[in-house]
Amino acid sequence: MNKLFITLLFIADVLGIGIFIPMEKTKNNLYKAKETDVQTFFHRRMKNYHSPENEKVLGMRWELLLTDEEYVYYGQRTSKGGKIGIKKLFKVSKSDIERELPSYKLCEEFYISHIVVNYLYSIEPNIKTIRKMIFFLGQDNIIVNLKYVTLFGEKKNNEILLDKKTLLISN
Repeated sequence: MNKLFITLLFIADVLGIGIFIPMEKTKNNLYKAKETDVQTFFHRRMKNYHSPENEKVLGMRWELLLTDEEYVYYGQRTSKGGKIGIKKLFKVSKSDIERELPSYKLCEEFYISHIVVNYLYSIEPNIKTIRKMIFFLGQDNIIVNLKYVTLFGEKKNNEILLDKKTLLISN
């Protein structure tokens, strides 16, 4: 039975299906969390566009769930049979994430985008549309590459750097 369970977990992980762990049992199932690196954590959190709609739709957001002495656990919540649970459960080394991304608790697409857009409008007030925003985790900074169109139809690119510790603009 144990080999069958491990095999099913492996197949579910390969297919990206995930598992369902009821919220009240999450602490007892932390051993099921798959370990990832800081880059993977960052990229998943940058897929979170926080809006009232996404807040209501379970499974759309990568959320911080628990922290212990060794790991920061994160995953996607879901609902099954009227119960709230965890669909995908991952962990990242607490010492690695605190060293490489000290502002990890605030690192979400919505928050970073808000900082970047406000800054961009302050230096380029004639923006009509922001076409693309791509996030990278650099050595000392979070790098945001932007493509946008001005009110005059000019297509522009810009790169904005945020300090990883403070999330303040650093360019």
